[in-house]
Amino acid sequence: MKILRLTAENIKKLRAVEITPTGELVEITGRNGAGKTSVLDCIWWALAGTKHIQAVPIRKGATKARIKLDLGELTVERRFSEKGSTLTVEN
Repeated sequence: MKILRLTAENIKKLRAVEITPTGELVEITGRNGAGKTSVLDCIWWALAGTKHIQAVPIRKGATKARIKLDLGELTVERRFSEKGSTLTVEN
C-alpha cells in the first residue's frame, strides 16, 4: 500500500499541506519548527487508532482540522473538532 496523496489542514503546526509522492523515496526536510513531525503525525493519526492522537491535535487558533490520505483503493479521512475526531474510510 502506498500513499498517493496526503492533504492536511490545521494539524499541529501545519496550516495546510499537500504532498503527492513520486518515486519510491520521499524526503521530508526543513528547518526546526517547519512541521516535519506534524506531517508524520498526520499519516500516523489517519492510520492508527485514536489512542495515538495527542491531546491537542488542532493548530492553535483553529477550531477544526482535517487529514486525508489517498491510498489508491482506499481514501482515509480523519476530521477533528473541539468535540473529538471522526474517521471515514471510502473504497
